[in-house]
Amino acid sequence: ADALVTQKAKALAAEMATAISPILGIEASTLSARLSRFDRRDVLLKRGLTPIEAETLRSIRRELTSKYHPLRGALWPDEEPHRFYPGLHQAASIIGIVGHNGVGVAGLERTSDRILRGEIHKYVLFRDRKGRQVTPDMPTAAPGNTLVLTLDRQIQHFTETALDTTMEATGAEAAWAVVMDVQTGEVLALANRPSQNPNDTTTLKMAAFKNRAALDAYEPGSVFKPFIAAAALEEGLVDIDTFIDCENGTWA
Repeated sequence: ADALVTQKAKALAAEMATAISPILGIEASTLSARLSRFDRRDVLLKRGLTPIEAETLRSIRRELTSKYHPLRGALWPDEEPHRFYPGLHQAASIIGIVGHNGVGVAGLERTSDRILRGEIHKYVLFRDRKGRQVTPDMPTAAPGNTLVLTLDRQIQHFTETALDTTMEATGAEAAWAVVMDVQTGEVLALANRPSQNPNDTTTLKMAAFKNRAALDAYEPGSVFKPFIAAAALEEGLVDIDTFIDCENGTWA
């Protein structure tokens, strides 16, 4: 919004604040104060509007413009790039999320931010009195790189569905699962619960992006059995046909 224009029509500025308050979910008094600032021309009222909300604001502007013509340029929605995650909540703890400024704040979006971002150059263009460019050509910034994961979308989907079923059946506070290719060691699926849809920024909770499978500590238990069996085979103490009496799991 242009605060300079709304200052010249304070009554209409208050009317505008009242009209757009329900759409933005901000108190009319707060909006009126922002629209009355004398030290700014561009005043950000709210980010992340839906297309329907933006069109409603345009309708309100047209209505107010009929009362005071300069208000035509006093309120406008501004488009900005927005990251969309087609997988929604799937693998959200791995992929992570970016903030409104495009900087990664969780997951691979954060740890690989420099790889994905590419170069940024600040360029100031100078011209002479006849409008001719007198500065060097604009430098070319290298684009960001592509990061390819070993995750299999179908396996990831089935893994997350299984976790949802387990969470519902047990009432657990958290759960996680990892699926790996035993031949290559590639991670085919890594799921965590709770999770969150990174596209829904209205109820965003950063705790839901914690990668519990990688960060939480837990007793290893039976995962050591393959290493013990491998060591026994390597030392020649047993072979693949050796029978081992585990006493039905009762020995301690």
